[in-house]
Amino acid sequence: MRCRPVPLLLAALLLVAGTGCSDVDTTVGLAIEASRAREAEAAGAVGSDAFATLGGVGQLVVPERRAPRPGDEQAVADAVRLALDPTVAFEVAAPHLAAPAEVEASRRTFAALVAGLGGFRIAVGDVAVREGGARFVVDVYAGGRPVLVGLGGEAGEHDGRWQLTTATFCGALASVPMLVCP
Repeated sequence: MRCRPVPLLLAALLLVAGTGCSDVDTTVGLAIEASRAREAEAAGAVGSDAFATLGGVGQLVVPERRAPRPGDEQAVADAVRLALDPTVAFEVAAPHLAAPAEVEASRRTFAALVAGLGGFRIAVGDVAVREGGARFVVDVYAGGRPVLVGLGGEAGEHDGRWQLTTATFCGALASVPMLVCP
């Protein structure tokens, strides 16, 4: 069965979910994601190092990342995982989102789309904390396989709690075409 071209994250999720699309065409998705990464880096955004890095047919290469150090770096990583992981209830994730009311519908829709995939994991590394903010890199796994690699993001500290910026949250969902994020 031949499927239409789709963005890389969606293609990986479709393959993991076993949709019957044995040869999902990610060519267009790779070109779009690579283009987005170059544009974001040119604009000074946190880098995205591996959107178009494939280690074989349909397999992303995940570079080794520096693990978060205890303290603020670990707190940032924990907040990012809670905010992005669709298996975590929205009520638990909300305190770790800068604008939870703005992204609630998008997050709930994403959670419903990936429900049942299993093996969903958010890996956060290369955390760099600075005055009131932090930068990090996220790798996303579904079904035990990497589906999004090298997503750079930012979090801010508000009232002693680390919160994922709305731009970072929406950037993580940008590869899923059915989602609208403010």
